[in-house]
Amino acid sequence: MTQTAKSTVPVTLIGLPYLMGTRQVQVNNHMARGPRVLLDPEAVPKLVREKFDDVEVVMIEDADDASPEHTGGDYRLLPVGDQMSRILVENISLSRELRKARGAGRVPVVSLGTCSNSLGMIGGIGDAEGELGMIWFDAHGDAMTPDTSENGFF
Repeated sequence: MTQTAKSTVPVTLIGLPYLMGTRQVQVNNHMARGPRVLLDPEAVPKLVREKFDDVEVVMIEDADDASPEHTGGDYRLLPVGDQMSRILVENISLSRELRKARGAGRVPVVSLGTCSNSLGMIGGIGDAEGELGMIWFDAHGDAMTPDTSENGFF
């Protein structure tokens, strides 16, 4: 049996384990756990390393509250503790990691805990030229309405 050569394309697996501005698991909504489960060393990274020589895993852990790096020192721009501010910090952090990976010539593959982080994906793409794509797998119960879902979401 011949061994197939691994791809030399460098891959960065990025995880953002947040949901609605928090890393805390919420009642009836455990989506923030997804990136941790998928990017566990024995899960997706192990499988990707079977096919690719150069695989790095980045878990974004520090996207809770705005820092001077996010606000330029003016905390009025992103008030600490505000849910929308935390969501923006998550997206800024994701965008930076994507740009970093792409700038290094790596192919980023991202696992998110919430669909609102699609903004960070778009920000990470920026004004990219050439061929670029995004494949979106979503875990929402699409056939539900606020009246029939456990969490009140569509």
